[in-house]
Amino acid sequence: MAATEPTSLRVFIITRLFLMIPMFLTLLTIVFVILHVVPGDPVRALMGPRASEEVVNRMRHELQLDRPLYMQYITYVANLLRGDLGFSIWTRTPVLTNILQVFPATLEYSVPTIIVAALTGVSSGSLSALKRNSSYDMLNRILTIALYSLPLFWLGMILQLSFGLGLRWLPVTGRIDPRIELTRITGFNLIDSILTGNFEAFVSSISHLILPVITMMVWISCIINRIARTEMITILRQDYIAAANARGIPRNLVIYRHALRNALVPLVTMMGLIFAWLLGGTAVVEITFSIYGMGRLFITGIYNRDFPLIQGIVVFYSIIVAVISLAIDLVYAYIDPRIRF
Repeated sequence: MAATEPTSLRVFIITRLFLMIPMFLTLLTIVFVILHVVPGDPVRALMGPRASEEVVNRMRHELQLDRPLYMQYITYVANLLRGDLGFSIWTRTPVLTNILQVFPATLEYSVPTIIVAALTGVSSGSLSALKRNSSYDMLNRILTIALYSLPLFWLGMILQLSFGLGLRWLPVTGRIDPRIELTRITGFNLIDSILTGNFEAFVSSISHLILPVITMMVWISCIINRIARTEMITILRQDYIAAANARGIPRNLVIYRHALRNALVPLVTMMGLIFAWLLGGTAVVEITFSIYGMGRLFITGIYNRDFPLIQGIVVFYSIIVAVISLAIDLVYAYIDPRIRF
């Protein structure tokens, strides 16, 4: 058995990697067709309404937008296979460069958000299940429903008004104090401040992350809380839990080793999907806190009708989703030994 499990796991990973190919092609084709059939001219939007038709046609020829649609598609797919996402129509720079410039900003608040939300949601939801129908359970259910109902932009603005403009404890916009000079190495403010020994930049970067992380964490932790509570209640009713209690196994061991571990299987799926959604860029939060990340870049591409930029972001995001989905399947094997590849 020990010799076959690594082989089956290897086959599973290879199979999933090959299944990504038709998924990417299907997604790319849908996005490509939709972007080219919707009304509007990206060249006209770039050149402005006063540009002559001759200038517009010359620019359209330079960007190869006057070619047949199928030829544009074949060229784009061929370039994509070489790792070339094309050039942005608006900035005239490589799309991959634009994405890599803003992705650290999104990743920097996404990682602490999902970690804090997971710890808060799982612990509070599991405790609510253990104390079902108690005053804590009722309060937990009311708070999660109420907090989940709050619009993200409204919650972010309330936090800005309270802790930023009112108490003046925390900054309300940006990623770092503009007066602080930070040498860019990786694009991540926290990592760059550590590598350069800039303690002032490190403190400023953390303080700028607090409000965006809290805004997202409150909403996400409510989702995880509800799922954790439901799963724990279901598992605590199972026969093997009753048998473990009857054998005199310590209560904490039954809860954490048996009940909570089995409840984590659906939770891992949900947290993985939420993390992928965060990495795609939450435009509402980024606009509220003036963070130029993936969400704002995508909105900018749509506003400017920048086809290569939008397609590049979609491809980049689909790769993220595929990788996270594969990681979730691998985590299943560790959480639940019954799963076999």
